[in-house]
Amino acid sequence: MDSKFKVGDRAIKPKGYDFPCTIVSVFKTTSGDIRVVGEMEHYKMLHIFNEKQLEKVNIKDLIG
Repeated sequence: MDSKFKVGDRAIKPKGYDFPCTIVSVFKTTSGDIRVVGEMEHYKMLHIFNEKQLEKVNIKDLIG
């Protein structure tokens, strides 16, 4: 599977609502589309996204 994310990557949702997260799963749907599950940092809520909805974040960029 060719995905821009792997489990453990940090990501943000750049458009719409704020969702800083850690990627906890990457999988293909039955139709072959890649989906990623992000776990929100503070509330531990899980959300399924397509890859286009998230951007990978370098942890060094978050700290300054």
